[in-house]
Amino acid sequence: MNPEIKNLIKKILLNFKFELFMIGIFGNVIWIRNIYVINSLKILVEKLKNNIGLGLETRNISIFFFKILIMQIAIYIYSFYTDKYIISSKNFIYKEILHDIIKRRENRLSKTLPYSIYSNIKAISLDMRTLIRYSISLFPNILLQFALFTKLYQINKIIGTIFFLLYFILGKIIWTNLPILYKHKEKLITSYNSIINKNQDINKNLVTINSFNNLKKEKSITENLVKKFVNNNNIYSFTYNKIKAIYYSFHIIILVFSIKFIKNNQERNFFFLVFYFILYNCNKIIGSILDTYLYYISLNLNHKIIFQDFPKADTLTIRKQIFNKNIKIQNLNNHIFNNLNLNLVTNETSILIGEIGSGKSSLLKALFNIEKTKSGKITFQGICSQNPKWKDNIHYCEQFPNLFSRSLDSNIFYGQKNKNSFNKLINKFKIELKNLETLDCVKLSNGQKQVITLLRVAINPKPIVILDEPTSSVDALNKIIIYKIIRHLQELNTTLIIATHDLKLVEMGNTIIQLDKGKIIKQKKNMQNLDISL
Repeated sequence: MNPEIKNLIKKILLNFKFELFMIGIFGNVIWIRNIYVINSLKILVEKLKNNIGLGLETRNISIFFFKILIMQIAIYIYSFYTDKYIISSKNFIYKEILHDIIKRRENRLSKTLPYSIYSNIKAISLDMRTLIRYSISLFPNILLQFALFTKLYQINKIIGTIFFLLYFILGKIIWTNLPILYKHKEKLITSYNSIINKNQDINKNLVTINSFNNLKKEKSITENLVKKFVNNNNIYSFTYNKIKAIYYSFHIIILVFSIKFIKNNQERNFFFLVFYFILYNCNKIIGSILDTYLYYISLNLNHKIIFQDFPKADTLTIRKQIFNKNIKIQNLNNHIFNNLNLNLVTNETSILIGEIGSGKSSLLKALFNIEKTKSGKITFQGICSQNPKWKDNIHYCEQFPNLFSRSLDSNIFYGQKNKNSFNKLINKFKIELKNLETLDCVKLSNGQKQVITLLRVAINPKPIVILDEPTSSVDALNKIIIYKIIRHLQELNTTLIIATHDLKLVEMGNTIIQLDKGKIIKQKKNMQNLDISL
């Protein structure tokens, strides 16, 4: 067992020792009550068998039901402390796990945890508290089963012997299948996490997916992950149910033998009574043994997934197209703009400036058609923004870019196969990339992610590139690289539309457009004097 799991179990045993003690003590009352009822009924059957009067006086009946009542109260106490333990231990485990995660990430706060981690934490909480509770109740149930087997042996030695032999075989079958269950459980958890993380990855990168027209491909990948999960779940369920099927088959064999070997009706009636309790308790024991093991392996697997070593971050110091028609924005209306009209010159760089809330980002989103407008029209080369082919002409880069939880190589070459120009650009921008195929992009800073996003655009250019605050929250070194990439796009006569507060980028623009509360208050060519406040 994982040392950290052992430590957590010790903490639970220490913090909930009273609740677990009460569960252990009063939980045993259930099987004591069952034994008591069986012994009482056995006496009744023997009296009937020997034609002896029942002789059940009122006093004896009262004692019998009084004992049953006391035992039932004990069972209620057991249920109360079980519920109390489940609720309290859940909060305790969540607190311990989350505290451990924060502690491990103190020096690596830029590391993004996969979304599935919350599902793993929930599973650990359930597995941990159930594992302990099952372990406590397992021994008394095994003891009860042994007592029931002894009763069965006393009724009929042949049936009792067969029962022991079959359960020995059953135990061997279960033991043989445990490693198989472990393997399938691991695959099941892994495939489930893959679906959660994939969907979250898609949610974070919808803009990029639309920009590269890869929605069908991403959908296909997700559907394959779902099929894999369903397949793993079917295999896992089949293995689990196979053990249960063998277990029930053994009981059918016992019933068939009992009909043949037990001739006396009274003995047969008592046998069926004992057999009923055996079957009932066996269901609990076999289920508890399998579930305890499955909770154990699930606990280890989920813990491993959450606390596997965080990858060390490597430092990332990390076709010419000409169009004659402008981008026309006519009578644009939404929650910010009121009849906005604007011509953006192609093959030039248009800079949008203005205070926060002036409408810069909303305009860029409207241009990429990810923010709907009430009315108005945006056109480029005769294509309207509502046309499905509109995004074929545009790259859109968000202020806070999200990369796929994949290697750096996969992110840079996303949506394309041509890698010929990559080395030239790397040398031109003097970007150092280490472990390109293995570096996990979730550990990169915002500035590094922005460089990768722009590098991806530079390798696979489109006529129009929209950048929302590309140097915001970016360190000085990565800003220099971003400036170089933007300059490279300008050399390709790319139509750049940039919202920024960066004076350096303003200087790189051909046209400066100042917005305020959704209105254009100033628009000048960059060579003209423009009194602006950033």
